Amino acid sequence: MSLNKLILIMLMILFLLTAALWGAFDPGEEEEHETGPFFRYKILSYPMISRDSVNVKITLDVPYNEIQFIKEGDLFRAEYEATVLVLNEKEEHCFSKTWNDTITLDNYEQTNSMKKFVNTDISFNLIPNKIKIKFGIIDLNSKNKKYLTKTYDFQDYYKESMIISELKIVEQEEEKKDTSNSEYNIFADSTQNDKKLFLLTYQLLSDGGVGRVNYQITDEEGTAIFNQSYDKFFSKGITDLKFLFDARNLQYKEYNVSVKIRIDEKEVERSKKFQIRWSGMNLYIRNLPEAIEQLVYITDSKTMKKLRKAKGEEQKDLFVEFWKTKDPTPGTVKNELLNEYYSRVRFAELTFKGYRTGWRSDMGMVYILFGAPDNIERHPFEVNSRPYEIWYYNDKGKVFYFVDESGFGEYRLANPSQIYY
Repeated sequence: MSLNKLILIMLMILFLLTAALWGAFDPGEEEEHETGPFFRYKILSYPMISRDSVNVKITLDVPYNEIQFIKEGDLFRAEYEATVLVLNEKEEHCFSKTWNDTITLDNYEQTNSMKKFVNTDISFNLIPNKIKIKFGIIDLNSKNKKYLTKTYDFQDYYKESMIISELKIVEQEEEKKDTSNSEYNIFADSTQNDKKLFLLTYQLLSDGGVGRVNYQITDEEGTAIFNQSYDKFFSKGITDLKFLFDARNLQYKEYNVSVKIRIDEKEVERSKKFQIRWSGMNLYIRNLPEAIEQLVYITDSKTMKKLRKAKGEEQKDLFVEFWKTKDPTPGTVKNELLNEYYSRVRFAELTFKGYRTGWRSDMGMVYILFGAPDNIERHPFEVNSRPYEIWYYNDKGKVFYFVDESGFGEYRLANPSQIYY
């Protein structure tokens, strides 16, 4: 690809930064309404000795850069209102909490920080049932709001006599020895490279006895990175357990940690995905080597070869530098071009799956480069013609023709010269 063509493509993407995504992103069992402050949440459940209820713990984080600060004298103030509402399957009220938080800062730079956030912890007990947890956040300065619904099914929570809770992962800055039990203290959800140790905590409800505990960490391909077992005596009731892991040798991608406990003939297992990240890493990037491969549409073979060849921290630094040179607003925390590019990659991955992975498909390529078309003509059942689609980009003067040559939904671009014209 020539330099002029590369610049043309990059400029096209830059001008489309504010374009809306074509179609609705499929959030699975989550339901989102409106745009508003981004917030992070964790919902964890823990067993009770009485077995007549489930302890639910919710952590809600609102990053500073997601809410609007107003200057008042020498200070900057932001305020938001948050609500958590829990309903059973009959839409009956089970629990609710509404609160306001005010943040006052004397440093403007902190108002744009993605690393600093307001943290709220909520804990309540529920009768085992199907529930909906509804979140609502309103930025009281901008009036922007966001709603999200998460569903859970606790009906069979105590079906088995031995219960292992969900797994919680927290970052640890220093190793802390615990000599009160015989566990091998080793563990992460989402970690950053400036942290070294990560702690996995959970609970086991059992009738007690001598058991076998196994920890395993695997990568996305299922290759075991860590595997260790040990014996432990469990008292009847609830036992708090933990797993401390040194993540310095892990690459920037997703992993899975699993816990398996066997006491006599009874066995329980829990697993959790976690991701090794660096500070500020885009949330759409799940795997650095794959994110580098996804640059193939906007960079040259020499740069790709250099990025692919590098490993570990060097690879991360080269990737960050690549996008730093293309940041349209270098004086800000966000890189809008990077965020837009990988949001398109993610959309293509979800929408254009077929014989090839979504982002590698011809439709995925066009969507990543040019965004959502202004208009689409679909012709799935034309007489004496294979199924085809026509995508129109009116402002760019481009028209793309896709033909399903195989008849299996694998649409190929019939006029690839339009990419560079």
